[in-house]
Amino acid sequence: MKCPYCSNKDMGKIGRKKYFCSNCFSEIVVSSNKFKVISLNEKGIAKVVKTCSISD
Repeated sequence: MKCPYCSNKDMGKIGRKKYFCSNCFSEIVVSSNKFKVISLNEKGIAKVVKTCSISD
C-alpha cells in the first residue's frame, strides 16, 4: 500500500483497518470506500489532513 499523503511505499499495518506511514508520521484509517489521513503535530495532537474516496 502507498501512503495517500506522501506517496511513500513503506506502510505498516497497526490495526484491522489502520495503517501508519513512518515517512510523514500519518495514520491512515480505511472505512468502506473512504480513507482518512490523520497527522500528529509536535504536541501529539491528531488532526485529519485528508479525506478521500478510495477510487480517487
